[in-house]
Amino acid sequence: MTIARDLRTLPNSPQTTATYPSLFRADIENHLVALRDAEGPLVQAGPNSRIRHSWAGMCARRIGYSVSGAEEEPNDAESLWSFALGRKAHEIVQDALLAAYGFQCSIEHEVDLGDRSCHIDALLDLEKPKGFEIDGVTHIAKTVCFELKSTGGYSWSLQVKTEGPKLGAYLQGCLNAAAVDADLLVIGYLALDRQSKTARTLYGPNRLPLDAVWATWAYTREQYMPDAEREAKRLSKVLEVVDSGRLPERVVPELPHGAKITDPKTGHWLVLGNDDQEGLTVVQAGEYWGCNFCSHQKRCAADAEAEKSARA
Repeated sequence: MTIARDLRTLPNSPQTTATYPSLFRADIENHLVALRDAEGPLVQAGPNSRIRHSWAGMCARRIGYSVSGAEEEPNDAESLWSFALGRKAHEIVQDALLAAYGFQCSIEHEVDLGDRSCHIDALLDLEKPKGFEIDGVTHIAKTVCFELKSTGGYSWSLQVKTEGPKLGAYLQGCLNAAAVDADLLVIGYLALDRQSKTARTLYGPNRLPLDAVWATWAYTREQYMPDAEREAKRLSKVLEVVDSGRLPERVVPELPHGAKITDPKTGHWLVLGNDDQEGLTVVQAGEYWGCNFCSHQKRCAADAEAEKSARA
């Protein structure tokens, strides 16, 4: 048989549809579960801590379930896969900071604030203050708090070009930075897949290859502290509600003012307003993406149905 001179005449793969179920799927899933079990649950940084800063920006009801000790639903294999990839990406940045700053860098820095606690991804405490250029202005900082997040390339590109960091990531960073009174908060986003060379140019001129997978937003103490104080008050209010024997409303900071989630299965939310003639009317409506990633979604949906029946 002669070798085809024109590669276009070579046959295509005889199998175009992926096998289902995927081969060796159980082996990979078992390994991911073993990694999760070996790591164990995340331990609070303080003995009396009831709230983690990683819950910042989350639905008040979801936080309420966790504070009250409700059992969380286990992560599925898809989530475990994403966590494993994200952990590797975080370690690359953390190792880079350790290599560059040595003893001036603390990784997974624990802070105990009494009823709140946190693990800071990386904290720089520099021997000598250093100037960092942010939007053309040089800011002098001695302590730098890092909040690292990883995401897929498409989501990463949206945040870099238009959206900025997710509110939860920003608020978590604000709380962490305030906990150590950092001069500078840096939120770093890592793309888990690379962007094309053409796509890089969309983020601005003179971008280098790493700028297509690593993006940062920086905030001074004057910028992050007011939001840290507001979120700390919200979390304290959640504790007050739980301690009174109730669960908080299903409200999320990133939703419009007055919005409440009415269906945890879909994330459907409503903003209701009063009309003199018709009574309560729907002013705004939508679906909150976070419900499908909530570790208490099934419990919350069951409670919502029970609450609806009780009102009927």
